[in-house]
Amino acid sequence: MITIVASMALSAAVQASAASTQRQQFTTCLRQAVDKANADKLKPDGFEAFARQSCAGQITSFRQGLVNFDVKAGGPRKRAESDADLQIEDYLVGASEKLNPGT
Repeated sequence: MITIVASMALSAAVQASAASTQRQQFTTCLRQAVDKANADKLKPDGFEAFARQSCAGQITSFRQGLVNFDVKAGGPRKRAESDADLQIEDYLVGASEKLNPGT
């Protein structure tokens, strides 16, 4: 019994670590997108599309990591996908708020 619980805890830690790595890669990409958008004087209303294109691979990887984590934790896939999309949207909005106000 103790072995099963320890194994489940280790599995959850590994999954969380993978999601953390994907999150870090996504946020790094977003910071770079903000820097490029500021350098190019991109308007805030065009940032989301720009960031989604610039960080497409990281978005896909991060989303899949979030969904996999939630599903393996027992959540339904549809809700996990919706939650992942909302979290990604929050990151995009937060990044767009870092654009220079003069652009």
